[in-house]
Amino acid sequence: MKRIVLTALASLAVVLLVVSAALAHAPSVQITSVGGQDATSGSVGLSTGALPMTVDIEGTMTHENPGNVNPVKLELIDNGTSIYYGSPFSDLGNIGTAGFTVPWTITDAGNHTIEAIVSHGNADGTDTIDVNLVLNVEVTQCPAAPSIAAHYLREMGVKSGSKMFTNIISLVADHMGPTTYFDGVGACDPGYVAAVESFVDGLVTTPVSK
Repeated sequence: MKRIVLTALASLAVVLLVVSAALAHAPSVQITSVGGQDATSGSVGLSTGALPMTVDIEGTMTHENPGNVNPVKLELIDNGTSIYYGSPFSDLGNIGTAGFTVPWTITDAGNHTIEAIVSHGNADGTDTIDVNLVLNVEVTQCPAAPSIAAHYLREMGVKSGSKMFTNIISLVADHMGPTTYFDGVGACDPGYVAAVESFVDGLVTTPVSK
């Protein structure tokens, strides 16, 4: 009877050792920033005056035991669509921790659920998922100068489609700089609306009743 107990305990010890080793070998991943904004809280807010725009998703991956991130695969998914799949560490040698930067092109505003899936390959060609991290990114598109000018002109009583209306909107669009900047002010920055309205005021040559 004692031999049976000892055998059972030895078998349990082996199982625990195997499970502990498997857990020790599991890699981990963290997304640290998106578009330069801190992402460690699990949510990020981005504002832009124009879409599409491309930002960097930055993070770190750790595989302390056996200390090799090379074979670990990373997949990034935006609202169910894969935006990156591969191993960003293939040329780094045997190291336990490495950073990664993946460009992400955002085409629409609203909420984006970013999934970071880390997996390792098996001998049979399949992949085993070790980590599934979820990050929420809220993208807000701020109105650009022509839209602000159109609203302002209507408030002034300028009829949409009139010669004055179309000419001013065209001049505002021409004056707008890259990525919707206007007189050096970003579309999502304070003072943008005032800069556009001031420019429009300088173009309205005929008094208009409000």
